[in-house]
Amino acid sequence: MKTIGILGGMGPEASADLYQQLIDRFYKRAGSDMHGYPHIIINSIPVPDIFQQAGTPIGKYLAEQTRLLEKAGAQVIGIACNSAHNYLNEIRNELTGSAELIDMIAEVAHTVNAARFRKIGLMSTTMSKPLYMRALEKERLTVIGMSSDEQTRVESIINQILSGVKSESLRDSLRTVATSLRTQGAECIVLGCTDLPVLLKSSDVQFPLYSSTTVLADVLFQKAT
Repeated sequence: MKTIGILGGMGPEASADLYQQLIDRFYKRAGSDMHGYPHIIINSIPVPDIFQQAGTPIGKYLAEQTRLLEKAGAQVIGIACNSAHNYLNEIRNELTGSAELIDMIAEVAHTVNAARFRKIGLMSTTMSKPLYMRALEKERLTVIGMSSDEQTRVESIINQILSGVKSESLRDSLRTVATSLRTQGAECIVLGCTDLPVLLKSSDVQFPLYSSTTVLADVLFQKAT
């Protein structure tokens, strides 16, 4: 079984969500086999708002922190943050090649395409939106995006989640935005920020909802076993 590495902390609860989802998968697979679990290494960086840090060499820092996972023995690595994928090439260039770095956004696009959805409602940060646009369009899918007001609202909710605020009113706001995309023709909704599934779950809506965290957990599980 391969050693899994997780670069997290952006934000912390999203990283914990990914870890818990991995554990759930291995619980089901291992059953009573106490040796049926992988070695999981987590590097939770202490900068939840790293993308708001002016003057910080973000790509270099993320690359160095991911390299630490590889040095520690990680063989397959996932980054529990969509916005960090803006620096994926820089991160990949820092690695020696002994670890496989997962492109979460490409995996999400592949997953919804494989499910035969053609019109995708996208809820993401401003930073990760262009990455999703390219990945989904590469799969020849149509993207239905949020309005500028909805984008501002979702960004505000993400910041509140990063501050530890999780309320029913915030969940209702996310559900309203998702429903709006649905009424515009979206066949499914992609939560393209790992902080959003901390608050909004598939059980909260009556239509297909794809968590980028869940997709990453699926891929890491498959790669490790």
